[in-house]
Amino acid sequence: MQKVLDIGDDIQFGEYYHKPILWKCMWKDKNEMLMVSEHIICMKAFDAAELDMKGINDCGSNKWANSNLREWLNSNDQKIKYTTHPPTKKAIYGYSDGYNAYESEPGFLTGFTEEEISSINTVEHDQVKDIIFLLSREEVEKFWKNREERIKTITETARSCSEYKIVGDRWWYWTRTPWTSTSSELSWPRFSNFNYDVTGVSIGGILSFCVASKGNGGVLPALYLKADIIL
Repeated sequence: MQKVLDIGDDIQFGEYYHKPILWKCMWKDKNEMLMVSEHIICMKAFDAAELDMKGINDCGSNKWANSNLREWLNSNDQKIKYTTHPPTKKAIYGYSDGYNAYESEPGFLTGFTEEEISSINTVEHDQVKDIIFLLSREEVEKFWKNREERIKTITETARSCSEYKIVGDRWWYWTRTPWTSTSSELSWPRFSNFNYDVTGVSIGGILSFCVASKGNGGVLPALYLKADIIL
């Protein structure tokens, strides 16, 4: 029996770690449907630090357009040629013992068939075109009105494959929005705005900040599926 996808429906689409990814329809119109992963699929740095000739490490960039994470999510290459410093172990927060380096990992889209990729609409964010993306802070607030709804669990496979070990199944995750102190839901707001702070969603569903090169940030991907897809 054929079924048109409606808001609130779940589908399996694409793979990561050789496991199917579960997506939920969050919004739709006559042209497309916004699908968001039901679970955090992995932990990765938003953007690696740039290393100077002395090997000095900064904290990465909070700009979505040139982030390592964006390039990984939108690549179907077996070996990605990153436009900035690749997410190597040395360039991830924690210096030489940085967690979850992914410079040698194939692009996220290698887990999708050509038919699946052709079913996804391209969208523009910050003057770059995306197939896969992270939600913005504004989208998080729009689709999940309260903090409890924002709380996400990490897949067991993602947790076991991470070098950073966590207890429990809840974890925090990135948005694609740079941090500003005006977006704070913290009881102790950080008033300085640094170009390496990215807005994240905490384990408790609070909008917070995190350094871009930190390697234990959860990845909750999203995409726009064409509206004429029949299940």
